[in-house]
Amino acid sequence: MMYSNYEKQNVKGNSSGQKEQLRLKNIIVLRGKENLIIPVMNILYFFYEDKNVFVVTKENEIYIYEKRLSFIEKVLCSCFFRINRQVIINYYSILSYYYIKNDKIQLVVKHGQGRNMVVGKNKVADFKKWIMFRCPCCTPECMFDF
Repeated sequence: MMYSNYEKQNVKGNSSGQKEQLRLKNIIVLRGKENLIIPVMNILYFFYEDKNVFVVTKENEIYIYEKRLSFIEKVLCSCFFRINRQVIINYYSILSYYYIKNDKIQLVVKHGQGRNMVVGKNKVADFKKWIMFRCPCCTPECMFDF
C-alpha cells in the first residue's frame, strides 16, 4: 500500500503481531516551482515563526514546510525532540547546552544562532532522559556527519 508523503500514517500490524509505526524518511519542500526532496537525516531542526514552519538543513538552507509541528513530531524518529512550542530539534545538531534562569536549558545548536533554542521548564526532565537514554535511535537514516 502506498502512502502520500503528507498523509497521517497509521500504526499497522506486522507478521509477529506487534505494532510498528512508519517513520518519515524524506520531506518535500517547494523552492520556486521545484519540489525538493530532503532526507530527514539532513535536517537539523524545524521551527515555527510568523505562522510558518521552517526546516533548516545541515547546509544551513532554510525552507518553508507546509505541515504543522504537531504532525511532524508524530512521524519523526526518536532522534528528534520537541524542545518547546516553536522548535523540534535533531539530536545530532546539538553541540552543547547549559542551564539558564528558571531551571530552563539553553541549547547551542549548529546553525541555531538567533533562534529560540530553549528547552522549556516543563520539558527539561524529558529532554535529559532523551539525551541520555533514547537517542540516538541508531538507524542509518538518522545519522549523518557534520
